[in-house]
Amino acid sequence: MNQLFPRPGFWDEAARQDQTRFTMLGEFLIFWLLFLVAMFGQSILWSAMMLPWIFGEQGAAAIAALPSDMSMEQAVTELIQRLPDWMRILDNLAYLTLGLTTIIYCRKVQKRSLRSMGLRGCFLTEYALGLLIGALIFGSVLGLGMITGAYRLELSDVSGERLWMVLCALPASAVQGASMELLVYGYFAPSLGKTRPVSLAILMSALAPAMLYSNLASLVGLNSLLLGMVLGVWVLKRGNLWGACGCYGIWLFACNFLCGFATAGQHEGIYLLPVQIDPYRVTLTGGNAGPLGGICTTVILVGLLMLILPLRAKDPAPPRPQQDEQAEKYL
Repeated sequence: MNQLFPRPGFWDEAARQDQTRFTMLGEFLIFWLLFLVAMFGQSILWSAMMLPWIFGEQGAAAIAALPSDMSMEQAVTELIQRLPDWMRILDNLAYLTLGLTTIIYCRKVQKRSLRSMGLRGCFLTEYALGLLIGALIFGSVLGLGMITGAYRLELSDVSGERLWMVLCALPASAVQGASMELLVYGYFAPSLGKTRPVSLAILMSALAPAMLYSNLASLVGLNSLLLGMVLGVWVLKRGNLWGACGCYGIWLFACNFLCGFATAGQHEGIYLLPVQIDPYRVTLTGGNAGPLGGICTTVILVGLLMLILPLRAKDPAPPRPQQDEQAEKYL
């Protein structure tokens, strides 16, 4: 078990510096509290960025065009659908509040350094490797869908404006991906792993975000859990967070802005390569749930997890016999 789920060196550093002591339930509550606080901050930030558009000519015209018999909820939903492309990119960029909230909590409350959050090692090399892994995951899912006939890729004329918008979406997706990985594997996993087996800490860390975004009894929930496990095991093997940030960031970018897949039932509306989805093969494709709702993604993620589990850890922590013996009681 220690070979499959090695304890990375930065977890030991986190355990030495952490000034808090909570049960697993307590850590879960803090995880959700940090997420809620960050999302509240994100909504305020995004609303502030949206105000100039709402009170401008385009926003006033969009509001005036809404049917008078619409409910408030329907009107807000319709208005969001009419937002310009650059506002959708800013929505992803506003996830910066999640990363900042996590860093502030770890630094000011837990008294931990950035290195103990996994922000260590060679950034360029590790992040580039993560980008490659994420691109391979997405490319494999797309390729498998095309082989089975569930996906059909269509090439279309791309305007310079659309290409520019998609390129601007790349750093926004990187911010969103890095912010989520900071919360899950920079704060949550090391906090759980202080006195618990690494395998349990990784499983719980993958489970927490899956619970936030999906129904665990669905295929979306299973694939979200599998993706979290892949990212978590990669963090263990590489001993830093950079690769997971790159992997998740490029996955979000490819799904939302490269091919225009739905994520959590929402389309971003900005993409370069439209993908036609066979409506009769929803189980394979995921339909409106996006690739995370399809069996193609399940197959790729399970295969990748089996490939990376036996890999040797790059920066394992020194063995701790007493803690390992106590940890076995949790299995």
